[in-house]
Parts: sequence; C-alpha cells; structure tokens
Amino acid sequence: MNRTIRRAALIALGSMSLSVGCRGPADPEQVRTVHTLIAETEAAMLTLKELDRGRYDRADSLFRVDLERYDAVFTDTLTPEEASVLGQHYLTMRSAAAMGRDHDRIIAELAISGQRLRALRSDLSTGLIDGPRAAAAIATERTLLRELMTNVQRCIDNYRMIQRTVGTQPRVDSLLDSRVKTPVRR
Repeated sequence: MNRTIRRAALIALGSMSLSVGCRGPADPEQVRTVHTLIAETEAAMLTLKELDRGRYDRADSLFRVDLERYDAVFTDTLTPEEASVLGQHYLTMRSAAAMGRDHDRIIAELAISGQRLRALRSDLSTGLIDGPRAAAAIATERTLLRELMTNVQRCIDNYRMIQRTVGTQPRVDSLLDSRVKTPVRR
C-alpha cells in the first residue's frame, strides 16, 4: 500500500468515527417501546407455532372424504337440527385449507415484522435515525402490529373452531350414515 492510499484510508476512517461520534444518543424510551413490540411479535409467533398446523390439513382431508355424502344429504329435506349441525360442519370443514394457509401467512408476516422491528431497534441504538423519524416509524410499526394481532386472534379463533368442529365428527358421521345409504364395499 503506498503512502497516498494509506493516508486516504486513515482520513476516511477518521471521518467515519467523527460522524458516528456526532450522532445523538438513542432515546431510551423509544428503544424500550421497540423492544416491547418485538416481544409482542415473538410471543404471538410462538403462540401460533405451538398450535398443531396439521389439524387444518386433517380437517380438509376429512371434508374431502365426506364431500359426496354431503352432496347426497343436501339434496334431501333435513330437519332444522340436522340442517344446522350438518351445515355448520360443512362450512367450517370446507374452510379448513384456507384457514391453514392463513395460519402460515400470519406466521410469515410476524417474522417480517420482527425483522423490521429488530432493524429499527438497531438503527435507534446506533443513532442512525433521529427522534422525530423514529417516532413516526414506531407509530407505523405499532399500527401494523395491532392489525397483525387482530389477525393472530382470528387465527386462534379459527383453530378453536376447527378443533370443536372435528370433535363433532362422530355425530356428523352418524347423521350422514343415517341419511346416505352407501353400498357395502367388499
């Protein structure tokens, strides 16, 4: 390395250290707020990951197996109770695959939100973002996370609904069997 290049490198390094030294300290309250948002995001992700994702696939498989029997039963007159039980079961099970895709999408959105929040925390900690811009970014992230948490709750509600619906499968099978006479397979 010749003397000119060495001198230019030292000047560049010196100016970088001066620019870092001129940055203001991070606002501890903003850093704490972002840390709280990260914790909420991670907790929501852990909650969704603890749910049995395969439940949606199994419910969809059960629905597909019973689809012909539903078609046969729905062409006949049902009592109000039978119509209510079978109709609710049909509608919920028909939605199982879409609920599973929603579950996956929400987990992916939580992961992206967590990455953005960690980057924001890093920018705040190193002073790369000033107070007013940080406040605007935090407000935006808070709004996005609020909407995402609504989707997380909907996902949990869907999971519970699938769980309850699959629990009624024996009753539904009994109703379908009593209404649809399937030939004995040999």
